[in-house]
Amino acid sequence: RLLKRAARAGRASPDGKWLAYIPLDQPAGVRIASLDESTERTIAPSLIDVVFAIWSPDSEYILVLAHPDPTMEPDYWIVAIDGSAVANTGIVERLRERGCWFVTLPAAWVGDSLVFSAIAVDGVGLWRQRLTRGTLQRKGDAERLTRGTERDCFPTAGGGRVAFISTHTDQNLWSVAIDRTTGMATGPLRRLTRGPGIVMHLSVSRDGRTLSYFLA
Repeated sequence: RLLKRAARAGRASPDGKWLAYIPLDQPAGVRIASLDESTERTIAPSLIDVVFAIWSPDSEYILVLAHPDPTMEPDYWIVAIDGSAVANTGIVERLRERGCWFVTLPAAWVGDSLVFSAIAVDGVGLWRQRLTRGTLQRKGDAERLTRGTERDCFPTAGGGRVAFISTHTDQNLWSVAIDRTTGMATGPLRRLTRGPGIVMHLSVSRDGRTLSYFLA
């Protein structure tokens, strides 16, 4: 049964009464619709580039990754489903200050905490950020839950437990010689790095002798 057209990232509320989704036919905000299709409204119209919407355990709030202005970096925002409150948690900004790189994947809301993926110097792991009861603001710094060289992501919560996917990421850099005239490969592949890890964002110096890249 088709529920909504031009929509993505649909999530039903824990109490089974509401559906939160991101509309593709409007530039901002999140749509909240009753599952019996009797009412529907837009909340957080000031937020743009919304990536996902995650419900709080009590079905009173949603967590979104978004920003109010293109000049600001996206961060976690908590929005009351009645539209009465829209607050920036500042979690992502604090992670950047600590030298961590945020992963734009859905988080899990477990009790008074958020569980999400982030990249640190030793790999991609799950982190937990506690929230202050009542205000739902960030309480202290996020703490790391998993460690190692695995890539832990896509957490989901239920019954006070968290499930997630853990994969072994082994990306590496390779080079191959090419003919200057034809652009065709003229030699075998040569491996430049040894994993595990995530390698991306390559940049070569003008003289072609130095390569910089992102590695986690």
